[in-house]
Amino acid sequence: QVLERFAAFFSCPLFSESGTEREMNAVDSEHNKNLKDDDRRENQLLRSSCSPDHPMSRFGGGNLETLMEDPKKQGINVREKLLQFHERYYSASAMRLAVIGKEPVEKL
Repeated sequence: QVLERFAAFFSCPLFSESGTEREMNAVDSEHNKNLKDDDRRENQLLRSSCSPDHPMSRFGGGNLETLMEDPKKQGINVREKLLQFHERYYSASAMRLAVIGKEPVEKL
């Protein structure tokens, strides 16, 4: 039953407006927490020294500006983009699942 519930996240995700906004706020919160993390700052320094044409130079995280404000200014509906991304890339043929436990395979 647990695996069935887990699978539902992929087979029929909600992507509600409120859920999408909550996730954007969570990413923003994590970004703000990481601003003072020395490893993250070192990584950002490396990114800034890359060629602007290289993918490594792109912003590697997200904040409310990049996830909510900029798309809104450009007329982009983030929720619709999430649904399109899910439809295109979330396919059983592109996924693998590993279940690990001390129980025999029959019980897992």
